[in-house]
Amino acid sequence: MEFDNRYEGVRGVYTFFEEFWPGTIELTKGKFANVLLNYDACQDQVLARHERIQGIVQLRKDMVDRFTLIRSDGNEFRFVKKVIDGAPVFLLEIASDSMSMYCRIKKTIKKADLGGAYNISEEKFDEFVTGHTYYVEKKPKLLISIQNSRKGVLKAFPEYEKQLSTFFKNNKAVFK
Repeated sequence: MEFDNRYEGVRGVYTFFEEFWPGTIELTKGKFANVLLNYDACQDQVLARHERIQGIVQLRKDMVDRFTLIRSDGNEFRFVKKVIDGAPVFLLEIASDSMSMYCRIKKTIKKADLGGAYNISEEKFDEFVTGHTYYVEKKPKLLISIQNSRKGVLKAFPEYEKQLSTFFKNNKAVFK
């Protein structure tokens, strides 16, 4: 599906990066390397820059299994498709081992507060706001949401409660 510019006039970017970066994409029927990719964090879609039509193409979510964005500094950002509350979503892979951690990156539009005729607010524009939700996968296909609080982290990792309590006691944790 060809992609249109539906966010014109909103401050910020709706994508994971401002630019398209080369990467690999694994579809249900094949793998492609060195494709210019980005991630639409508002619509939870993979975007690709297509050479033939000189535009941006939105890929069908049911056809994409995973994709990786590779920045010019060599950093790789791996996204995998997982199911949360019965719906498929793309999650940024933070760690993958006996226990995997993921981050759901979601951008929403914060509307401008125009107020009344005498409003002196500087915020006279709509802007994108990024939200993060973290998940841990201890068993295959069982994602547990981690709440952004000390209690939430302890609840997600009860087997490490003693170590985490010591860590929180000795270090100041910022959950925002």
